[in-house]
Amino acid sequence: MKPIPAIAVIALLSGCMPSQKKGIAEVPLTDQQRVLATQATGELRYKFNNAACSAIFNDAGEMFKRLQRQEDWMADCAELRSALGTWQDFSPHQTTRFGQDRIFTMRGRASFEKAEREVELCWLLQSGKLKLAWINIQEGTRWRVIPALPRPGGSLEDVPPPGQQRPGYA
Repeated sequence: MKPIPAIAVIALLSGCMPSQKKGIAEVPLTDQQRVLATQATGELRYKFNNAACSAIFNDAGEMFKRLQRQEDWMADCAELRSALGTWQDFSPHQTTRFGQDRIFTMRGRASFEKAEREVELCWLLQSGKLKLAWINIQEGTRWRVIPALPRPGGSLEDVPPPGQQRPGYA
């Protein structure tokens, strides 16, 4: 797999990180975009609840796939399913778009069987379909960013193993 320069990832998906989005123009989703994002989120939730972690990976956007190995996603997904249980509800309180209307985010409260979490989903519009780019889940005072970002100046090989968060990225 060809390494991805960290700066390219950060520039493309800076709107997908849960930290403050300084200097990024946030625009609310249109009604049509909100419907697309809501449908994509419902499909993600359905796959998560049915242990279809492989299908989530296969249907995700290219950036999601290039920033982590499928086996790492499978481990992350299994860990999330074990820790949180079934995903019961998602109530977005913020929806935005960036990057010439190609990057959509939905942030809100997610109710799981075992816990509630603030979740931010980042989608990329590719060929008229939304493809998963990032999942951000708040764990206490920190955010778990999936896939994890490589260090600045680094590449995919610098991404930490599943369950470990590189300091400074959330």
